[in-house]
Amino acid sequence: MVGNDLVDLADRDADSRTFSARFDLRVFTDAERASIRAHTDPARQRWRLWAGKEAAYKVARKLDARTVFAPSRFAVELDQRGSGVARTGRTGTVYRLWLTETASRIHVHAISPGADPAAVVWAWGPVRAGDPSRSARELAIRVLAPRLRAAAGELEVGRADRIPVLWLRGAPASLDLSLSHHGGWVAFAALPRPCRQASAA
Repeated sequence: MVGNDLVDLADRDADSRTFSARFDLRVFTDAERASIRAHTDPARQRWRLWAGKEAAYKVARKLDARTVFAPSRFAVELDQRGSGVARTGRTGTVYRLWLTETASRIHVHAISPGADPAAVVWAWGPVRAGDPSRSARELAIRVLAPRLRAAAGELEVGRADRIPVLWLRGAPASLDLSLSHHGGWVAFAALPRPCRQASAA
């Protein structure tokens, strides 16, 4: 399973000057707050950690529909190479994270334990025609259609229990999908679903 999150640093919602200290106390662990304070760019570090929590939550929600988003329960550790982990306090599950960023945006994708990180497909792009949800779906379809040897018109993104699902010719596709958008940008991440073993006769 895969999850992803995107932060547009140019969006006013990402202006950390508008947040009180209570936000950090509610959202981040002691170790995360220490890493924010120690960082040369505290605002950017704050949103790296936030995106890691969101991406990991999206995976956890797929694995267990009872999962609720309590940010402080997802403890994120990031290294200097752009990777890291998110650990959940409730189950102890470890989700692997990968960070990609530019001067104006941050993207993190997370995978479930045992998933192949090399198999993840992701992309980001601008919001088009003022519709971020549609833009994210169209970006995913445009990038994934060739990989599925399909025409874009044969793919559709629906939802099951508020989770995006990719459909191919009227049936669930072989890819797990995660969508995100913030500010002027959208992103997606996809990962092949594990093949089910045929039951013994």
